[in-house]
Amino acid sequence: EGVAEEQTAALLGLPAERVRAVYHRAMAVVLSPPRRPAGAVRDVQAARS
Repeated sequence: EGVAEEQTAALLGLPAERVRAVYHRAMAVVLSPPRRPAGAVRDVQAARS
């Protein structure tokens, strides 16, 4: 248990706990429902220089 995380941490030069945190965050993003698309941008004017 945890062998893959230990190997990944060693290859990346990171603590194993950091690899686990990144893994858990990535899984939360993958498993969460998608966000709504952003609304349209209106009345945008180019800035004068």
